[in-house]
Amino acid sequence: MNRRAEFLPYLSLLIAISGFTMGSSFLKLAQINGMPTSVIVAGRLLLSALVLTPLVLFYYRTEMRQINRNDLLRVCAAGAFLTIHLLMIVESLKHTNILFNQILVNTGPVWVALLEVFLLKVRFSRMVWLGLAICIAGGSLIFVISALQGAVLYGSNILLGNALALGGAVFGGIYIILGRQMRQKVSLVPYLWLTFGVGGLVALLFNIINSISMFGYSSEANFWLVMVTVFPTLIGHTFFNNALGYLSATLVTLSGQVVTLTGTIAAFFIFGERPTLPAIFAGCIIVVGVLIAAAGQRRKPKVAAAPTG
Repeated sequence: MNRRAEFLPYLSLLIAISGFTMGSSFLKLAQINGMPTSVIVAGRLLLSALVLTPLVLFYYRTEMRQINRNDLLRVCAAGAFLTIHLLMIVESLKHTNILFNQILVNTGPVWVALLEVFLLKVRFSRMVWLGLAICIAGGSLIFVISALQGAVLYGSNILLGNALALGGAVFGGIYIILGRQMRQKVSLVPYLWLTFGVGGLVALLFNIINSISMFGYSSEANFWLVMVTVFPTLIGHTFFNNALGYLSATLVTLSGQVVTLTGTIAAFFIFGERPTLPAIFAGCIIVVGVLIAAAGQRRKPKVAAAPTG
């Protein structure tokens, strides 16, 4: 591999970080302009699948025909869990600040490790368990800070927002575990098309059951929905998954923590969100824990989770 080819995965990761950075802010702007969480999730996934459809039809038809029923069921389940993951993390933005949302959602690699232990009977090193313990300590500190300062600084429902973000990270871990085997069998574009499409249909069904309209929102809300579709969904997820095929899990996991920083900086300039020193300290503890756990998995298959957005 020449130097230019060696550089491309790092460029993909940099582009993915750029795409994810504005994700939470764009999501919050869509909410502020009156678009419900479930409409945002359904819209971004269905629009993304629609954009990818011509590529699948022209370049991947043969590959799509070779997907067997069991693999199709697995990718449908992955799409459903992706929807739950997104519903929870997007809804959490209504109740908590972007810093806490980003920190908790980007604990995804930790939950993947735990799920592997309990569901797949994978054995990890002491380093992984140390990282998990540090993350739990940092997460507990965040919830304590939220309980003590939430009503004053962030709003009375910040504990709910943090719980939703944490739950979203867990469901994101399930989505990654379900999708990992599929990524070994299916190319990137068909995989994204299937998961985005199935996930979008699940969110659409949720809206139909709950009589939530997909249309009739302001031009501002629709604009931010398009931004969410383009940047964190199409650009972020596509380039992130491409980088994951070439780079170490530790490095890709670090990218999620970089998004926590860049996303918080963006929220400061857009919404004036000023994180307190205790919140920053708790966030640093979690970042250290995630990185230690990822370093302990360096000989395992890549398990990094895509950053939020």
